[in-house]
Amino acid sequence: MGTLKYEYIAQSFRPRSESSHSVLLFVAAAGDIRSWAGVPRKAFDYQHGFQRTLSDSRVIDIVQYFRENPEKLRR
Repeated sequence: MGTLKYEYIAQSFRPRSESSHSVLLFVAAAGDIRSWAGVPRKAFDYQHGFQRTLSDSRVIDIVQYFRENPEKLRR
């Protein structure tokens, strides 16, 4: 299988002058991003994927977890 190649015009900058980290800004079509960064999701009509369909009860459980463990939000 061949390797796909995408090229974009980008702008690199440092958000703070003292920072050693750079930020890279570029514009890409949503279809391009989906092809190289998309994650398969389970859906009602497609059950073979890595992520689960959205469930209200799961969202509530996750929110409760982070409310009870706020230190997990900071890295």
